[in-house]
Amino acid sequence: MIKNFEKLPQDVQDKVKSILRCYDAVHINFEYGKYEVTTSVCIKATYGPDHKVIGTMYKNDIYTPTEQMENYINSFRDYPIEYKGNKDYVGILKKMETEREFDWTANTLTHWIGKINEVGNFVLTHKETVNL
Repeated sequence: MIKNFEKLPQDVQDKVKSILRCYDAVHINFEYGKYEVTTSVCIKATYGPDHKVIGTMYKNDIYTPTEQMENYINSFRDYPIEYKGNKDYVGILKKMETEREFDWTANTLTHWIGKINEVGNFVLTHKETVNL
């Protein structure tokens, strides 16, 4: 975990959390006065005078195993191997896939998301609107 993660700008923290919903690791750099959050690393021929590697964060740094399963289901509309609850492909997953609303004017997507309840089953909880 990056020391002082909570001291990074809120938009950087949000981007890290968003990317770690789908990926195992994210890398944070600072260069030319702005932060870069990415899943890849490359070596460049030249770097900005203010270049600094902030560090790498992993999904385990941010999310519990249950939250990781929820993120997987909400992102990929499928169940991960370690999920032991009821698997409702025809109801829940189909609803997540078909009941999505794109607003091309506002550039947003409204879709269902859910959580794993106290008995270990994934249930839809509410609709969420995200910027594309």
